[in-house]
Amino acid sequence: MKRRPYCSMSCAGKARRGVRHYGWKGGVTQKMCAFPGCENKLTRKQVLRGDQLCSQVCMGMANRGAGHPRWRGGVLPKMCELDGCGNMLTRDRVRAGRKFCSQRCSFKGQVTWSGKDHPNWKGGEYLNGRRIYVLGRGMQRVSRLVMEEKLGRRLTSDEIVHHINMNPMDDSPENLFLFPSRSEHTRFHNKQRREVA
Repeated sequence: MKRRPYCSMSCAGKARRGVRHYGWKGGVTQKMCAFPGCENKLTRKQVLRGDQLCSQVCMGMANRGAGHPRWRGGVLPKMCELDGCGNMLTRDRVRAGRKFCSQRCSFKGQVTWSGKDHPNWKGGEYLNGRRIYVLGRGMQRVSRLVMEEKLGRRLTSDEIVHHINMNPMDDSPENLFLFPSRSEHTRFHNKQRREVA
């Protein structure tokens, strides 16, 4: 009887694995996952298939951003422009062209433009109907400013500046007359209407 070199078929199978197997054709060398930081080995099937990554997790991590096969440039991360904030802007805010991470930072970081510093400054005069306003202490009628300069003091809220020639566009000092109250100004105009009628 022929003596067998192995005690069982399982021992024979184990002994004939790899290089010792009679059907050996070079075999599959072990490969490590190509994702940086991953130390897993690829399975035999993955190596034969030509895979570079060990799992779906590594594939998902590698295909993010610039590594994705359909990457078109994407949105680069951006910091909030408010000094001392340090927060990152969300992807939507970066796409919208925003400079600040939130509405609160936006309010804190806004440059307040007023007067001559404003890009739409047109000299500070404003025509409303038949009256000229100028930017001073808020929007003020030019006639009141001329009268204040003529008297050398500020006018009270009760005092009314009257145009003698009835042309509200003519704000020369000779054309202006000051009434101490609105009631006296109204009484004057009512008296004029009665005389004309």
